[in-house]
Formats: sequence, C-alpha cells, structure tokens
Amino acid sequence: MNRLNYIKSVLLVILVIQGCAKSIERDNPLDGKTLPFITTIPASIPTSTSTTTGGNITNDGGLSISSKGIIYSKAPNAPLQSANTYEAGPGFTNFSIVLNGLTPATTYYYKSYATNLLGTAYGNEMFFKTANDKPSIVTNPATVNNFSNIIIGGTIISSNGLPVTQKGVVVSTTSFIDTNSVNIFARSIVRYDSTTNTIFSVNVPNLKEATPYFIMAFARNALGVKFGNTVNVTTAAKIPTIETTQVYDEASYTAKSGGQIISDGGSPITAKGILWSTTKDAKIETTTTFTNAGIGNATFISILTNLVPGTIYFVKAYARNSIGVAYGTEREFKATPIKPVISPASFIAQYSSSVEVRSSIVYDGGSPVLDFGFVYHTATNPTLTNGKKVPYGTNTNGRSRDINFSSSIDNLQNGVKYFITSYVKTAETTVYGTPELTYTTLATSPKVSTLSASNIGYTNAKITGVVVNNGGATVTEKGVVIGESNNPTYNSYGNFTIPDLNLTDLVNISVNATNLKAATVYYARAYAKNSVNVGYGDPINFPTNDSKPVLGKITQSSPTSNSIVVNGIIEKTFELPITAKGFIWSRFNTLDINSYNNTGSQNLGIGSSSFSHTIPNLEPGTLYYVKSYATSASGTGYSDLSSFTTLSTTPSITTNSVASVNSSNATLRALITSDGGETITSAGFVVSTSRNQIANSTNQFTVQNPSIGDISLTRPGLARGTYYFRAFVVNKNGRVEGLEYSFVIP
Repeated sequence: MNRLNYIKSVLLVILVIQGCAKSIERDNPLDGKTLPFITTIPASIPTSTSTTTGGNITNDGGLSISSKGIIYSKAPNAPLQSANTYEAGPGFTNFSIVLNGLTPATTYYYKSYATNLLGTAYGNEMFFKTANDKPSIVTNPATVNNFSNIIIGGTIISSNGLPVTQKGVVVSTTSFIDTNSVNIFARSIVRYDSTTNTIFSVNVPNLKEATPYFIMAFARNALGVKFGNTVNVTTAAKIPTIETTQVYDEASYTAKSGGQIISDGGSPITAKGILWSTTKDAKIETTTTFTNAGIGNATFISILTNLVPGTIYFVKAYARNSIGVAYGTEREFKATPIKPVISPASFIAQYSSSVEVRSSIVYDGGSPVLDFGFVYHTATNPTLTNGKKVPYGTNTNGRSRDINFSSSIDNLQNGVKYFITSYVKTAETTVYGTPELTYTTLATSPKVSTLSASNIGYTNAKITGVVVNNGGATVTEKGVVIGESNNPTYNSYGNFTIPDLNLTDLVNISVNATNLKAATVYYARAYAKNSVNVGYGDPINFPTNDSKPVLGKITQSSPTSNSIVVNGIIEKTFELPITAKGFIWSRFNTLDINSYNNTGSQNLGIGSSSFSHTIPNLEPGTLYYVKSYATSASGTGYSDLSSFTTLSTTPSITTNSVASVNSSNATLRALITSDGGETITSAGFVVSTSRNQIANSTNQFTVQNPSIGDISLTRPGLARGTYYFRAFVVNKNGRVEGLEYSFVIP
C-alpha cells in the first residue's frame, strides 16, 4: 500500500464515524467488508540477478483493489515501508512480476500484497537465493613510473558467490572492441596478481616508450572471467637508442665511423653525429671534436679529422631528442702510426769480453714504445729473432723523441767476432739501427763449470764438469783438482790433479778420484787449459762415506705398563770390531749416548750379533723414544728413532700420618705417587670411627683438583674419640686405597 492510499482510507473511516454520530440510524457502508485475500506465487528458478514471482487474489474483501505487488528484502518479515517494492497496479486480478537488479549469490525474502479501503493484506512469505556469477571488478587508475613501466590494478567489488581463482590486468595497444575473453588474453600483455587482496596492483614493465595503452583489470572464478572498465595510459618518451658503427682507418690523420639509430625514444631526432676524444666517456658538452650529421632516424657516416698518428681515440655516435642525448657503444681506435726512427749503435768503451754501446730513439712514430735496446750475434744482421737481446727499457715515460740510452754487453766469448745493432719495438713494427757495429773479443782462459760429485765411497768419488767455452783458444787439457781446502789449484801441493784423458770430447769432463780418506770433506774444481791459461769452475764439496756401524730398525714387543722388550741388529761393521752395543731411551726424541736427557741406557757388550733387552721401571701411560747403538773405532752409529707408549694402569697413593689434631678437627695427609698414565678423576680420604669401613657418601671426602704429589684435607667438627682414615685415588682404570691410620680427638 502506498502512502496516499493509506491517508485516503483513514479519512474515509473518520467520515464514516462522524456520519454515525450525526445519525445513528444511518447504514455503515463498510459493514461486512474485509481485507483482500492473497497468496504468493513461488519464484521461478532465479538467475544471478533476476527471478519471476507474483500473487493470486482470491477475494477482494468486497472493496476495490487499489494496489497490489511484491515486496522483497534480504531480511525476513520486512515491513512494506522498508522493503523493496514491485507494484502490479490496481484491480482484482492475479499478477506476475519479474524482479531485476538482484545481487548474485544472495538470499531474498518475498511476499505478495494487495490493498483495498480497509488496508493491506499479505500473502505467505517465501525466499529464494540468486545464482552465483562471475566476479564484479573495476579497474583502478594507473601510475606511469617511466617510459616503460606502469603500475595498475583493480578492486574486486564482489566474488559473487564463488572463490576468485585468478586476477590481474590485460594491457594492449589497441582498444578492447572484441569482448571475447580468449581473444583479449591472446592479443594482450597479461600480468597476474598472486595476493589474496581484493584491492590489488601489478607492475607492467618493458612497455614501449611514448605509446598509448588500453588496460582492464580482470578476475576469474569457476563461472569465468569478468573484466573491469578500460583505463587509457600513454607511456613517456625517452632518450634515443643508437649504435656506433665500426671505425675505419682512412690514413694517419683521418678515420671514418657512423651511427645507426635503433629508436628515437618516441621523440624526433633533432641532432646526431660522431664525437671522439683521447679520454673515455667524453660528452657532447665537454668536447669540441664532434660532427653534426643532421636530423631524423636515418643511418649516417662521419669523417674524423686532425688525428695524431699512433694516438688512441675513443669514438661513439650520439643522437639528441627532446628528452636528452644518447650515446652508442664507445669504440677504441688507434690512428695509424708511422715507423719509429733509431740511430745506429756506437762504442763507448771496449773490453776483453764486453763492450759499452749507445744509441738514441729519434722518433717513436706515434706508437708507444714496447721495448728498446741492443741485439748482437756472431752472424751479420742480428735481429730479435736470431740474436741475443740486451734490453734497455719497455717504455719511454711519455717521451716520443730524442731518447738517449746506453748498455753494457757482457759475457762475450773470447776470441769471437760479434755484430751489434740497436733496436726499437712498437706495437706496429720493429726497427733496427744501421749500419751495425763489429767487435772481436780477445782470447782468455777457458770458462768451466763444476757439475757434481757422485758414486761417493769411503776412498773414492766421481767428479763431473763442463767446458762452457774455450776462451777463444783450443783446449789442450781438462780434468779435476781435489783438495781438503777450498779452491784447490792445478798441480799445487797437497791437492790431486786428475786429468780427463778423453780429448776427443773437449766439452764434458768426468774423472774418478781414488785413494781418498774416509769420512773426510773434499773440495773439487773442474778445470780446462788452453794456450792462455787454466780456467776453473766453482768449487763443490763432498764428504767421503762414514764407516761407523750401521744398525737396522728396532723391533719391539707390546709394552706393559712398566716395561718393554726391544731388539737390535747391526747391519754393517765395515770390518771393524764392535766394542760396545746396546740401547738408550728417553721421554725426549733427541737421543745420544752422551745426552743428559736419557732416561736410561744399557750396554749389552761387544760383537756384531743381534741383541735384545727388557727395559724396566717405566712410567705407565707414557710415550718413550728408543735407539739402538753400536760403537767401533770409527765412532758410534745409531738406529732410526723408535717410540712406544706404555699401558696405563691404576694410580698409586700412600696414606701419611695425621698432620695435626686438636679438640675438634684433624688435618689428614697423603702422597699420590703415580697417576697410572691417566688423568686422576678423584682423590681424598675415607674417615670413620671403626676400622676398615667401606667407603660411602657419608664417610668419603674428596680434595679439589688432585694430581701427583701431596694432598691434604682438614675434617672439622669432630667429637672426642678415635678415628680411622685411609687415602684413596681414582683414574679411569680403577680405584686404589692406601693403608689405614688412626688419630684421637682428646
């Protein structure tokens, strides 16, 4: 019932009452009238946003039907004034109504109504639930970060009854005229959002600069995908993209390069060209050496001019638009150098086996000098390939002209003619000074090298050497001189001069020295003699073999906690009688028959037979070192060092008499004489009022940090009487107790 009809009904009732008051005899026109009778028609199967329902009016109550329709709400029993109303007009007729604009996946309560003069009657209330639908979504405004990046997203208004399984945005350079979702996804950039947020945003990178884009947010559930409104965005322009082409050398003073514009960045090219500099990363604003190849996107070529030969330049293309200047790859290029110029070598001084020479680099040719100096050979036209190089330097410290230098060419062979020239090497070429110098050295004594002493015995050895060069004259004799002092000389007193009689080989020297003394250090020098003098190699020294007894490796039994059996063997006596043999042992690994570090030794007599000994009185759990020895007239020889570790055992302790006693306490003493080769874990005293009581938690008292040596413990608060005590000590191998003593508290 609408508000106007309601007011009319009220006024009519008032008039009727007034009429009755004026004339009680007058008839009431509403007598026998009733409200309409109406039933609600069940709704049809609803869609996500609509359904069809209505009402059947079976009785108008004797009065005209002024209005009828359907009221519906998301809450039950909603009054007519607060509910949504669909009116079907007046009249005593059944009616059907389509409810539109409903919310998907929502329960509605509805009922029919009919109004006459007496009021409004309602049909039975019923309910229905709208079907699920695709999500509802709107596209949010975009943020343009730069020329290639946009941040945009959407807001999911409702999931419409089903979980959202996918959401994101689609981005395209063309408008979304075709609404088919398959086609939209196929021709668009798609960016997904993996969060569970209803308001979301995603980053869309790698877009083209200065380009309009059309963007829609989307959300998908089990029923399909729904797109939001279209948002239009245009990316910003950027600086151009340009590539520098290869640099081509034209001559020593010019070159050619160019540029290819890959992209104008979305803004017209207003200038382009090539710039070059002797420093890296030059800019158009900071250099004056550049070209201007005009405007537009066309590829271009420019000429680099006024180059300095041999100079390294850094070359790159540039292009300018309204956003700024862009540069291509910087290419390193070296202008063509010319050949360097060097003066011929000349003498400063000449010696028997060396010369001093000088030269000058007149001009480096525009290319950095890598190496310069002198080269010589025994054949004409020496080069760095066939000659011997005497380098002076590897750079000229930035100078390019008039670089003077000199060197000494040493260690030339005597009596040989040499050809000498200067040289300069650049990255481009190597140039030699001309004409070359010639120099012939004087003959001198041969140059000899002493090589080695081998096959050394007690009275003999083999000595070798080599004649390095003959000094420029033929070698007439070669050999070795040997003596007991350094630098023995040819045919001198007290030395052996031993010629090598093989004169068919005037290079290698090899002699066997005999009748030497055993155990003696000798010095030997190879020598060679020519018409000038005798030449010697540096001396080497070697000892002849020692003839002390040689002993084999000690064998031994498994050690006990305090002893071990060791066995020795004499392998060589050198036919000298053995006057003593035996063993020495110690806790230190520096063993010698006369050492004060020895723990013990045992002489087992004379003779070369094998021998053995039981080493007694060892400490348990202790590492010992042992050697066997044998003595002859040549001295004492030793075996290699052996070692063993005695077994650990229980510790040992001695109970001492009580140290002091007074009226209420006593101080007890004991001596730990051995830890048994293991860490002492506990020590103390058992104290009781009767003899030989078993130790327990009430009568056993420990000391702190026990170790080998004296321990003591004071027992306070003792009553008068006789007490019995004994010491104890414990390691991982067991517990040991000392004798029991007694004391009296008076």
